[in-house]
Amino acid sequence: MSSTATVPHSVPEPHSRPLSVLAFAWIVTLAVSFMPDILITELRIDWPIPLLWTKVIALAFFFGITFVWAEVRALRFYFILFATLTLATGLTTWVAGTEFWRGTFTGSGFTARMLPEQLLRLIVALIVLAALFAIYRRGERFFSASAT
Repeated sequence: MSSTATVPHSVPEPHSRPLSVLAFAWIVTLAVSFMPDILITELRIDWPIPLLWTKVIALAFFFGITFVWAEVRALRFYFILFATLTLATGLTTWVAGTEFWRGTFTGSGFTARMLPEQLLRLIVALIVLAALFAIYRRGERFFSASAT
């Protein structure tokens, strides 16, 4: 007596997107991540404008593509959140370099050095959370929102 496992017909197939959308999302993610910073630094390339603004302009361009390419429309909020993260990180980098910020946290102990760094990371997280609330209006929708 042989036992063969059969898959019931009632099991829905997983939702799949075309490979081109996935590839587009990964290419954009890599293009606006820290990868360009690392490559430009290691290859000693003289970049004419700050990379922060290059990334923001690229994200605005990719955001615009979501209005013409229907398949990537689901990535619209992703690009908004990525731009928010990029700008918030740039803002906190600028704040960390100000005399006021450096003068506020003095000392040589571990806590005195880590507190300003962790506060800046917290500020970035709060800015991204504010953007999520602005987009989805309710916290439970952050995780249950459909990509379509």
